[in-house]
Amino acid sequence: DSAVQAQALLNPKGMSPFLCSETYTGWITHWGQAQLSRTASADMIKVISRVLGAKNNTGSVSLYMAYGGTNFGFWSGSNWIGKAFVPDITSYDYNSPIAEGGERGIGSDE
Repeated sequence: DSAVQAQALLNPKGMSPFLCSETYTGWITHWGQAQLSRTASADMIKVISRVLGAKNNTGSVSLYMAYGGTNFGFWSGSNWIGKAFVPDITSYDYNSPIAEGGERGIGSDE
């Protein structure tokens, strides 16, 4: 896989474990969007399985976010889309496996 090969070029020979340091379980949602951004659990399983299977099953993955949370006040962030200011909602659970309240996260396929 090209990502594994590219990462190996940056590491000393023989010391190239494959690591995906931020595997996003979902994505931000902006105020006014019709629905929350969600990633299907089945899609995440495929991505994580592919990373873990890299380099003879020695790949590593870090989930971003494994546990959701909340930003308060104006700390949630925003984006510019074209010429529009688009603020993010205060939740940042990003469809995490563990939701903000500690319960099981809900994927778009459940």
